[in-house]
Amino acid sequence: MFALIIHTLKKITAKMSILFWQVLLIALFLFTIYNLYKVSQSKESTSQKLLYAFLILFFPLLGSLFYFFVSRNKQKIN
Repeated sequence: MFALIIHTLKKITAKMSILFWQVLLIALFLFTIYNLYKVSQSKESTSQKLLYAFLILFFPLLGSLFYFFVSRNKQKIN
């Protein structure tokens, strides 16, 4: 009986782990697309837009987080 419970919990945990990573990857993809859209709509110079876009495309997590916080700080200053 105890072995059946352990086996069932392992199967549930494995499925939850896969689901967790799938949701995380989808969220990262959407966050990257959102930031690329924000870059394209920004009033930055073309060279800055290209720099941000390449940063986001080559380093999706770090580039997206960097642009997200930099653009928020620029909006607060203006």
